[in-house]
Parts: sequence; C-alpha cells; structure tokens
Amino acid sequence: MTGTLQNYARKSHVEIDLLSFEFKILDRINPMNVLEKPKDGCYVYGMFLEGAKWNYTTHNLDHSKNRELYTDVPLIHMIPVANRKSPNSVRIYK
Repeated sequence: MTGTLQNYARKSHVEIDLLSFEFKILDRINPMNVLEKPKDGCYVYGMFLEGAKWNYTTHNLDHSKNRELYTDVPLIHMIPVANRKSPNSVRIYK
C-alpha cells in the first residue's frame, strides 16, 4: 500500500504525506476476469471479514450467518487521493 502511494506521489508530483486511499468495492466484477492493472491505485482481492459479510444486493456490510466465522471480501479498488475529506455518506459503485 505504501508503494502504491509512493508511485502515485512521484507520478502526480504530490507529497506522499497528503495522500490517502479512497475505496471502491467492485462487487459485480469477477476478480479472475481482471487482466490489467488500474490506471491509478491497485486492486485488492483475497481478504476476509470476521463477524460480518458483504451483501451483494444492498452493497453494504451485513451481519454474518450463524456459525459463519469468515466471509470473502469482494474486489476492492484502492485509489490514491490527495487531501481526501472523510465521506459523510457511503458511495455505491456498480
């Protein structure tokens, strides 16, 4: 993750201390079909949630099913952003 921010900082001539990540949950894309890297940022896949699950219908986190300890996290696009403001609401990306 630090390397992604460093590469973006060099490319965009922005101080790395001003960068943070914006996240897009790409739950409609099969990670096995992704063959190219994104223009900026990186794709992350293979993480798990403990005590929660991703709801593919509402595009939000839900309570996990009984006795289901771990669930898969969909593909995430981590995008470097300079001077990012904390979101007031959650944005859904389809």
